[in-house]
Amino acid sequence: MRKESRILITGGTGFIGSYIIRTLLEAGYNNITAIKRPSSSMALLGDLADKIRWIDCDLLDVVGIYDITAEIDCVIHSGAMVSFAKGDADKLMKVNVEGTANMVNAAIQHQVDRFVHISSIASFERKPNQKVIDESTGWEDGKLTTYYARSKYHAEMEVFRGGGEGLSIGILNPSLVLGAGFWSQGSASIFKQIHEGLKFYPKGSTGFVDVRDVATAAVLLLENKIDNERFIINGHNLSYKLIFDSIATALSVKKPGILLTPLLNEIAYWQFKMKSVLGLSNKVLTRASIRNASYDFAFDNTRSRERLGLNYTPIEKTIHDTATALLDSVESNRSEGTIPLLT
Repeated sequence: MRKESRILITGGTGFIGSYIIRTLLEAGYNNITAIKRPSSSMALLGDLADKIRWIDCDLLDVVGIYDITAEIDCVIHSGAMVSFAKGDADKLMKVNVEGTANMVNAAIQHQVDRFVHISSIASFERKPNQKVIDESTGWEDGKLTTYYARSKYHAEMEVFRGGGEGLSIGILNPSLVLGAGFWSQGSASIFKQIHEGLKFYPKGSTGFVDVRDVATAAVLLLENKIDNERFIINGHNLSYKLIFDSIATALSVKKPGILLTPLLNEIAYWQFKMKSVLGLSNKVLTRASIRNASYDFAFDNTRSRERLGLNYTPIEKTIHDTATALLDSVESNRSEGTIPLLT
């Protein structure tokens, strides 16, 4: 891959996308275009935003996507909507599935050299008491399926369709991504909630990964043309209790001490529901997401380590760096933060 290759990033102002851009720049890529909405904040990129060519365009703008992709060699598609709320079900399918189809179609029509798609472990089948999940795990729309998971699975199918039509594609499936970002959004909000005195913790376990490892994996998959495969990007399989306790320790605050039972799950849901109504939180915590956090899931990262050569960041460093960034943001009254790239 030439450093002058024309790379298009979607979702570049967001959590994962901003770290992908930072990692590409650090690796010497100097011809990066990114699409964004006119209202998108550039805060996660800071001064680096000036090194990128920005174009205002929506993923659902078929003509706009087509025109932009005409000048592109490679695509990293990290733009997506994240919500577990029932009211967003239709919008999730529009943005995540139709938007991905638009990107894939434009890439096929302009014969781009490489298409990397950032998906999620949500696109794998989930069942209670399930064994370790790997890339061969299938899909089944069951009782643990969220609206978000459904949209990510169907988005992946659009990417695989592109691969079937001759597009060079690769897919990343990150687990729960930790790192500094907008503190009131996504997984970064876990750090903020614990800092503010979160009392509850779910009894389940899942996979966790450093956002910088996801960004590194995206660049590795861009550079290594491993076609029509997906890679679980997961650093550690750990309990929420251990993660929450470690975050609390890093922030020097009290650890969440109340295990969420089914009754407390409902109480917690309504607490966060009221905060959402008042505009104090996003749509990540719903009955479905709280319920799913009570199960144990584990994810096999063997393929990413052996085929991509990915070395995962110790979870202790991820938590330390993110906690430090949050405390710095609190002191300087900022609503966002970033962690330094790994050397």
